[in-house]
Order: sequence, then structure tokens, then C-alpha cells
Amino acid sequence: MSLKTVFGLIASLVLFVYSAVASIEDVRALLDWKSFLIVFGGTLCAALVCFPLEDIWPLLSVFTRRVLRKNKQDYGLIIKEIIYLSRAKKKSASDFESAVSSVSHPFLKDGAELLFWSESEINDQELRDILETSMATHYAEYMGKSQIFVTMSKFPPAFGMMGTTLGMIALLQTLGGSKGVEQIGPGMAVALITTLLGIAFANLVFIPISENLNSQTKEDALARRMIVEGLMLIQEQKPTRYIEQKLKYFLLPSVRKKMTPSG
Repeated sequence: MSLKTVFGLIASLVLFVYSAVASIEDVRALLDWKSFLIVFGGTLCAALVCFPLEDIWPLLSVFTRRVLRKNKQDYGLIIKEIIYLSRAKKKSASDFESAVSSVSHPFLKDGAELLFWSESEINDQELRDILETSMATHYAEYMGKSQIFVTMSKFPPAFGMMGTTLGMIALLQTLGGSKGVEQIGPGMAVALITTLLGIAFANLVFIPISENLNSQTKEDALARRMIVEGLMLIQEQKPTRYIEQKLKYFLLPSVRKKMTPSG
């Protein structure tokens, strides 16, 4: 589990609640069911118009599997496993098969298995095409989930303003009564609750999740590019030392310095 992410979500919620308690005389005013219905119900309905239900339903799983869990890419481990495969490939087919079975990264394992039959059935360019197609497919899938959250982040503030507008209309209709002036303050407060909920929901939930997924997707894409290049260099029978150095130059110098040299 990513403690940083969990801490950020809890801290933002605590900060919001504390600010509400410190600023609002009666916090129970925030628990207005009509405001929740407009913001949350409207957001869900708009999302159903934009995306198929089968794309929205798995979002909870995406949140728990990719946001709450620790998914930081270990580039150093990826390079070590590629180097291990390179050395095993130069020894024998049985050594390479054993090395492939011990690889932890699923994309690297799948790609390495292609090398068993690539020499006799496909050429180097066809092998690269297969690997890059798989890489592009994963990138599109991961970025698509991030984009759903980006799109949904636009809805809560909009529905919040809609609820506020409805509340203002209802308030103005009462101003002609005998107690119309006395109802301005409480009426305005209730009308603005939907705007507050919409802004909070967008900025505390959807936008942080979408940025988290976007960052993870970029890290995953870099890792897969390294793997594709590493496997192609193994296929071309390049020296292991050369493979290691070329893969390291996918990373910034500050990151390379922290990596331990391979044995």
C-alpha cells in the first residue's frame, strides 16, 4: 500500500472537515441531501452519458489497485533482470529458459518468451513491432482510465453551480414574503453548499486520482520502453555491458548515480 497516497487522502479530508468545523456555526448544514443528490447524482449521470458502464464500473478497482497500492517502478531491478537475461542467453537455451522463469516484471517475461521462437519464425523488425504494439496497448489502456477521472473532475463544480443557481431561485421567490429579508442569510448558505461540495469533490478526489494515474502511466511507459530496447539488444546479441549502459541512459544522471553496478 502507498502510505504517501493514503496519508494525502486522509490529510486532505481532515483538513476539509477541520476548516468546515472552524468556519461554520452549524456543520450539520453541510449534510444537505439535496446538495449531495445534485452533485453526486449529476456527476454519475453525466459520466454514464460520456462513457460506457463497463468503463465506469471498474474505476473502484483501478483506485484500489493502482492508486492505493505502491506501484513505483523499480528501474534498477528492470535493468538487472535484462542483464541477467542477456548473460543467460549467451550461455545456452536452458539457462535462458531458467532466467525467463525467474523474471518478475510481467511485460519483460512475456517479451523474453518471444525470443525462444523469434530466430526461426520472425525477423528483428517484426519482433519489435510485436513488443511496441503491446506497449502502446498498455499505455492507451492506462491513460484511458486516467482520462475518465479527468473528465469526471469537470462535473462536480458544474453541478455545484447548478445547485447554487436553483437555491438562489428558490430564495428569490421567498423575498416577497413577510420574513423574506430574514431568510436571505440562511437561504444563501444552503444555496452555496452545492458549490462547496462540487469544488471539494473535484479537487480532493477526482483531480488527485487522475494526476496519480497519469504519473504512474508515464513511469510504466518508460519502463516498457526500456524493456523493448533491452530485449531487442539481446536479440541482436549485443555485449552485455553495452546493453547495461544504454538502458541506464534512459534515466537521469541523478537516478543513475543511485543504482548499484551489476555484478
